[in-house]
Amino acid sequence: MQAWHSIRKFDGIQLGKKQSFAHESYTQWVIDRAVAFGMPYTLPRLLSSTILEIPLPLPPHTMKEYQGRLADTERDKFMWKGEHQKRDREYDTLTGLLEKEV
Repeated sequence: MQAWHSIRKFDGIQLGKKQSFAHESYTQWVIDRAVAFGMPYTLPRLLSSTILEIPLPLPPHTMKEYQGRLADTERDKFMWKGEHQKRDREYDTLTGLLEKEV
């Protein structure tokens, strides 16, 4: 009876922002507990378990390595920009030819 009088209520500021998902560590703990107790239910298939994570590139360790990667990225950027401009010109040319025929 005395325990009910010592209950403290928390408001939203103290509890933090609500989230609509469970963290993976908690989900894994629930799965482990269910297996330990032999619970007879199937686990829902989560979207995150079906999508493979893309590994992130390792950060450069030296300034020289960073500058090399930056130069490679800039080169790729200009290559793709040139490719886009080339396709854009082809599109404009074909659109102009179609308008002349009509």
